[in-house]
Amino acid sequence: MTGPAELRVELLDPHDLAPHPRNVRVDLGDMSGLTRSIREQGVIEPLTVVPLNTGYQLVAGHRRAAAAIAAGLDRVPCVIRLDLAADADDSPIVAEHVGAMLSENLHREGLTAVEEARGVQAMIDLGVDVARVAKRTGLDQERVAKAAGVARLADRAAAAVTVAGLTLDQAAVVARYEDDEEVLDELLEAAEDGPGEFEHAVARAEQARADAERVAAIRAGVFLDKSARAKVAGVIVAIHAVMYLVHRFAQARAIIG
Repeated sequence: MTGPAELRVELLDPHDLAPHPRNVRVDLGDMSGLTRSIREQGVIEPLTVVPLNTGYQLVAGHRRAAAAIAAGLDRVPCVIRLDLAADADDSPIVAEHVGAMLSENLHREGLTAVEEARGVQAMIDLGVDVARVAKRTGLDQERVAKAAGVARLADRAAAAVTVAGLTLDQAAVVARYEDDEEVLDELLEAAEDGPGEFEHAVARAEQARADAERVAAIRAGVFLDKSARAKVAGVIVAIHAVMYLVHRFAQARAIIG
């Protein structure tokens, strides 16, 4: 990758800016306020784009581009990142694109927990390690690890997490119980009733799991004790058999001798 100084600023037609195929934001959200602001004041902060073979592709500013189109603008300021130009299969550079999108959305426009998680996982899938993801996005490594766990949620659970408006921390708890549909449903229902109810539901789920693990451990302990006793008994029988053979051998030698 070349240096960050390889950029220029131009006015471009937002209609000609291709959306990024790995855009971390699934839903652009309510655009009415942003559209009104851009209609009155224009796009104050430039969009970030990269050059394609023909035209440009958005890296940061999908909402501003959409709002500019809705506001009737035919020119918007864009920072063209020549250093981030890449083919679709250039994983390190594409990972930089995803990192830029994550950084912008997390620190200004906000993402759902699932969008954040899938953005982080996209960078990891593109070969970026956790430490680098954290540095590129401004997230700490613990949050990156949580996001990677949330990214593994099945579509049904992920959709429910988004609808319930859970934070990443809450979604990470949900991910721990995805294999238990009854508990999963209880957590999601509790989340709709507020943070307090969610925390109570989590406490109940953790207590129930701890109790189940304790019972399993006790049963395993009993089984192991029985197994150990059986092994000891087998060893004793073997020893007795050897002693018997030794005794008979001694008797035979005495008769012969």
